[in-house]
Amino acid sequence: MPEKYAHISFDDVFSSLRWLVTNRPPSVFDMDFYGTLRDWHERFGAVFSLYVFDSDDFFSLSEIPQQYWQDFSKAAKWLKFGFHAGHKNTDVMHTTSKDFEKSFATCVNHIKAFASPQGVCYRLRLHSWSANSKQIDILRRNGINSLFCRDNDGLSYDLLPKEEKQMRASGYFEKNGIVYRPTDLRYDNCADISALLLPLISNTQKEIVLFGHERFFGDSVKQVEKSIVLLKENGYRFLAE
Repeated sequence: MPEKYAHISFDDVFSSLRWLVTNRPPSVFDMDFYGTLRDWHERFGAVFSLYVFDSDDFFSLSEIPQQYWQDFSKAAKWLKFGFHAGHKNTDVMHTTSKDFEKSFATCVNHIKAFASPQGVCYRLRLHSWSANSKQIDILRRNGINSLFCRDNDGLSYDLLPKEEKQMRASGYFEKNGIVYRPTDLRYDNCADISALLLPLISNTQKEIVLFGHERFFGDSVKQVEKSIVLLKENGYRFLAE
């Protein structure tokens, strides 16, 4: 039987890292967010990708102190961080290629500094699914090999309507060295993830992509755990790349 995979990620990760710097707990895993992720990893083998903003007008990832290096670097096999956007309020589509490349490199360097080079992921979901072809080429030249697309109607990144349609029909679309992959399910405001997940499992979908947002995590905990249990029981292997 071919292997089946599940990819679980959280977008807009920023507030938890700012809270870490402001409050300085002894361990990253003293926080509910990171402690819950570790619990799921230890109990079920789940792994996670966290897509981060690099900065806003008041905080930057460069401020994360070295005291948390050991926590994050030891967790790098199952807890990875990826570029979501540079400044939290930047409109990527109105960003020059030069500025986009600089913000990407800055963010990745900050991730390497607090979470280790092994803590960087190379499959991304960009903020608002926005990037033009030149920006995506910058990502490709810097090691990004895959982009997760919308979980709802609309175009993602630089895909044309016919390309988006083909991606959704076949489960992926490859263009200029990047694999575009639909996001299947969203945890945010989901009352019963099982009702949405079981049909995908029944159809033996090879890879299932689930995501939520950091700000809704507390309200989504039960649904996230329910999905992890279902995926594990049905033979899915968790990936964070």
